[in-house]
Amino acid sequence: MDLLINLIWVVFCCILIYALSLLGGSVPIAFSLLKIKHISLDQLFLHMNLFAAGVFIGGGFLHLLPDCIDDYSGLVAEGSWWHDMPTPEMIAALTCLAMVTIDHLSNAHARMEGHAHEHDHGKHSDDEDEEQALLAVESDSGLDTSSEVGSKASGFKFGITSLFLLLALSFHSFVTGFGLGVNDFASNHGQALAFLIAIVSHKSFEVMALIASIMSHGTSPIIAIVVLLCFGWITPIGIILGTLCHTVAEGKLKDGIVMVGTAASAGTFVYVGVVEMLAESIHKGAGAPFWGKLLHLLFVLVGFGIMSAVLLLPVH
Repeated sequence: MDLLINLIWVVFCCILIYALSLLGGSVPIAFSLLKIKHISLDQLFLHMNLFAAGVFIGGGFLHLLPDCIDDYSGLVAEGSWWHDMPTPEMIAALTCLAMVTIDHLSNAHARMEGHAHEHDHGKHSDDEDEEQALLAVESDSGLDTSSEVGSKASGFKFGITSLFLLLALSFHSFVTGFGLGVNDFASNHGQALAFLIAIVSHKSFEVMALIASIMSHGTSPIIAIVVLLCFGWITPIGIILGTLCHTVAEGKLKDGIVMVGTAASAGTFVYVGVVEMLAESIHKGAGAPFWGKLLHLLFVLVGFGIMSAVLLLPVH
């Protein structure tokens, strides 16, 4: 019975996550094909990113990190010198640093700050203004993914920022999917549900930003659709592989896989929640009035509160 429950859960998660990926990625493609320009999505992205930041921070600190620490305590024999080592925390930290490395090598934040600074002073050309279509992170003037964008470039041009964004999101999507897969829904409803809530809360916006970034560099809608269809499978593949490892592995190996997968996911959750979503959203909302800033914090607290409420669900 537990096997059937887990199978239904995995199929449900894969279908839901893939559908949300297609939904988010289809928005910039549709705007491009319909030649819709300058649709302001700034406030929508700002508030949804703040909400997702609370979800990720709560998921990382309240669910994943404590669970992998408990798993590690049961995995390593008491009295062993390894038992007192902060191994789960180290795995989470190294994963977080890996995300930082990918982000830093892409120079994405420096590029974004440069574009925003030029935009504020009216110094950049129309072509540079088109590059502002990276929705989730650099949309100061609204969405612009017209098919005219980058018309001088080849249809297969991605741009270095888009390439590194694709790599970073792929790494994050696979790790979180794997972490969801290695957790047994039949025996731990709370943790599995916390994983799914965290993924669902941002998946559409994450893919929307990726596809908008790719198209802002002149990529044709056909290539963008292919990237969307392929990228949408990364998290489901991680879920399937995590489930297979959890099902096939036995004993200590199984427990070790669960612990490592959960710890790595905790690292990605903390990085995405604190750096990619919370820090950037607070920076963008710095000019808001006092009541607006309180509203921003409320969205963070709502996301964090939802993950806190999940702790009340029965573990078994």
